[in-house]
Amino acid sequence: MAETQHTPKFTHDCDECTFLGHADGVDHYHCTNHAELVQRRSSDDIDYSAVGIADLTQFTSFMKRRWVVSLQLLALHLFDTADEKMARRILRIAS
Repeated sequence: MAETQHTPKFTHDCDECTFLGHADGVDHYHCTNHAELVQRRSSDDIDYSAVGIADLTQFTSFMKRRWVVSLQLLALHLFDTADEKMARRILRIAS
């Protein structure tokens, strides 16, 4: 995994998202209310991508590749919060 910074680089004004880390020029978030991963590439309102975690299980390896770092960061966050079972599920999706 790429080197991770633990402070966001870009503005993301959603109170429901948990910042996971900044890696590869992207701020990575987990939106708990919508079970989504969010990638923000600038502070512009429209400069982000989001995907439902359940949807990633249907993606091909090629399509999933852009979300692997987000999934890995989410798994680390879940291990830190003692949700080991979910962290392992997320790592299975990432592989």
